[in-house]
Amino acid sequence: MYSQGMNTRALIVLAVFCALPGCVTETTYTGQNSTQREVGPDLKAAAQTRLDLGIQYLRQGNTEQAKFNLDRALQYDPNNPRVQIGFAYFYQQVGNFKAAEESYKKTLDIDPLNADAMNNYGAFLCDRGRFDEADLAFNNAVAQPGYVKIADTYENAALCALQNRRNDKANEYYRLALGYNPLNPRLLLDLAELSMKDGKLPDVEAYLSRFADVSAETQSSLWLRLRLAQAMDKPALLHKFGTELVRQYPTSQQAKRYLANDY
Repeated sequence: MYSQGMNTRALIVLAVFCALPGCVTETTYTGQNSTQREVGPDLKAAAQTRLDLGIQYLRQGNTEQAKFNLDRALQYDPNNPRVQIGFAYFYQQVGNFKAAEESYKKTLDIDPLNADAMNNYGAFLCDRGRFDEADLAFNNAVAQPGYVKIADTYENAALCALQNRRNDKANEYYRLALGYNPLNPRLLLDLAELSMKDGKLPDVEAYLSRFADVSAETQSSLWLRLRLAQAMDKPALLHKFGTELVRQYPTSQQAKRYLANDY
């Protein structure tokens, strides 16, 4: 049985790099030996600006300038957990996993109740195949008072459980995530897929019905619908959804498999 995206989708790294208001930093860049003019006494705001620049450069593939700005951010505000998370993200991207883990641990030393750091550390651990540690990190994150990104973290826990071939735990975490974000089409589709794997056809129908209320059909949802129709021995519906899949997504792998009667 072919499924799309659940086991390979990247875990959610929570955005903790957003700029603080009131920044009074001005910077002029001329390459590595840039000329800086820092205006004002707000070092925390200056550190946030450097952090934002560092992450921006990293996403552009400029690791040299990324590291330069992250180092400056650390100089301005050495006890800012966001800066340490920024370093962890940097080291993950360049493949220095030992340094990345050290940065996550420094973050939690500075701020032991930082749920965003726990979530991101959990995603890191899961990517490294350390599933039990990742599960603990996710559960620690959702247990923190005032934490509002619970749905994202439970979704991460579900994706990690799938990587660990624990569909039972994944189902549990997806249901918890859906409780906090009941209109999330991604969660509804993933729960429908899991129900399909478990042979719970009425649950598949229910989740797909809810999915249709909040989202347009996707190649994944149409593929699941035609497989459901096949499982329920409804060839007319199978043909209907297969035809729609080919019409909307003619180059998709699902469309090719439908045309090859491989479902």
